[in-house]
Amino acid sequence: MNYFFKVNTLLASALCLFSLNASSQTVFDIIESSEVHNTLEVAIVAAGLDETLASEGPFTVFAPTDDAFSLIPENVLESLLADPAGDLTQILLNHVVSGTALSTDLSDGMMITTLQGGEVSVSINDGMVMIGNANVIVANIAAVNGVVHVIDAILVPEMPTNTVFDIIESSEVHNTLEVAIVAAGLDETLASEGPFTVFAPTDDAFSLVPANVLETLLADPTGMLTQILLNHVVSGTALSTDLSDGMMITTLQGGEVSVSITDGMVMIGNANVIVADITADNGVVHVIDAILVPEMPTNTVFDIIANSDVHNTLETAIVAAGLDETLASEGPFTVFAPTDDAFSLIPADVIETLLADPTGLLTQILLNHVVSGTTLSTDLSDGMMITTLQGGEVSVSINDGVVMIGNATVIVADLQADNGVVHVIDAVIETTVNNIIESSTIVENDLYLYSVDITGREINYNTTNTIVFDIYKSGKTVKRFVEFQ
Repeated sequence: MNYFFKVNTLLASALCLFSLNASSQTVFDIIESSEVHNTLEVAIVAAGLDETLASEGPFTVFAPTDDAFSLIPENVLESLLADPAGDLTQILLNHVVSGTALSTDLSDGMMITTLQGGEVSVSINDGMVMIGNANVIVANIAAVNGVVHVIDAILVPEMPTNTVFDIIESSEVHNTLEVAIVAAGLDETLASEGPFTVFAPTDDAFSLVPANVLETLLADPTGMLTQILLNHVVSGTALSTDLSDGMMITTLQGGEVSVSITDGMVMIGNANVIVADITADNGVVHVIDAILVPEMPTNTVFDIIANSDVHNTLETAIVAAGLDETLASEGPFTVFAPTDDAFSLIPADVIETLLADPTGLLTQILLNHVVSGTTLSTDLSDGMMITTLQGGEVSVSINDGVVMIGNATVIVADLQADNGVVHVIDAVIETTVNNIIESSTIVENDLYLYSVDITGREINYNTTNTIVFDIYKSGKTVKRFVEFQ
């Protein structure tokens, strides 16, 4: 089908002299002789494509005018000409097609493959032909080795990239890392402007991770997996020459990794750098032989207590008794956590006595507030007896939706942790320690005032089978346990 091309009259006049003799000219001769293709000619010569376009061909050239090139910022054009074998060549080849494609050979919606390797689209509307984003303003200038069509814009190709992600993606030893990056949605980030420094663990490094752990990470890619991956990425370009022994590098995860250099061997954290300085358009990649696992923020039952504004005394007691590491371990644990107000009911000197011997009675009291396993409020039932880590039992009573654990009311339930659950209670749970038997201590020359139990409640001096604190006028406190015989 023949299509009428709208011709720019002035441009046609400028081209008429060489078009009359076009049959004896190559496509390059046509461009060289044109008064409106000076920049294109300079670019072709700089890229060394003049001989190619003067060869047998045949070629179809979509030739942008000087006006088209004038739309490019001058510094960009200078950069392209400064490296003519690079992007400039790719751009020029995107304007050349193998074979002779006259206007009559074009059809609406056609895709044309250029010598650059990409494709440009053809659109025809009311006789106006566009090649990609450019209008054809003069068509069918025949040459001995093809044809030239004059266009009013530059056809910028999709250029091959060499980002840090491209390096990882094309690597034969980073398949697992590539899968993880894509799963976490970090591929676009690592293909963006950056710059980034990536410490890239090999497939062998990932093979040391148990398969089920890796599956768990990939099943929740925006969680722990993302944090681990970000711990391998640093903002900026850090070449090996920029690293020094003892340096600490802040990663995008927010943590730090250490640099150690011994006898030319560079370690990042626990990983050896086995290939350094693979430079990219947007940074650099260093290949490492191990995974840099960050220190992740935890949410254990102890963390919940330590971060609480109303459990300062409980936190102090747990740390004093050396139970903080236990309650931060795998567990799981259920903790009934008395508030500061609950502890305030206990006389201060009693608290001091307990803290003075943290591995004794204090530990027993604390363990009486901890149960093995995760017991949510929905797992409790009226009349249930729960065995604590202290070895005793506490009762559960539920009345009108109010839950009591022993003598304490649950005021906040089900604070879930990574290793269990915390229930906030308003009293210290009464503790009976059957394996502690102490003889009554006689205090001379002092006035006995009253006795309290561990909850601070005043009790009879002769109470048995519970821990008793006798308070004297001098401020002295005597702890005793009398077992009923």
